[in-house]
Amino acid sequence: MALLTQHSLSGFIASEPQQSVTESGDTRFYVRIRQPHFRREESGDFTMLEPSFHDLVAYRATADRAVARFAKGASFVP
Repeated sequence: MALLTQHSLSGFIASEPQQSVTESGDTRFYVRIRQPHFRREESGDFTMLEPSFHDLVAYRATADRAVARFAKGASFVP
């Protein structure tokens, strides 16, 4: 029996969103995102660690929605 899982990503928009059009005419959305990381200490407190940065690319209708919704500094949870 297969185990169904979902991936999610949360973070902040770290760069100005860029919109372009592919050779086939599809909308392309590109942005650099910053994902914060924390470590839980034995005391129960959390220590902030270095963030990681990732490229996020979307196409077609998802790209159109992303262009309208995201700006540099915005936080997101898909």
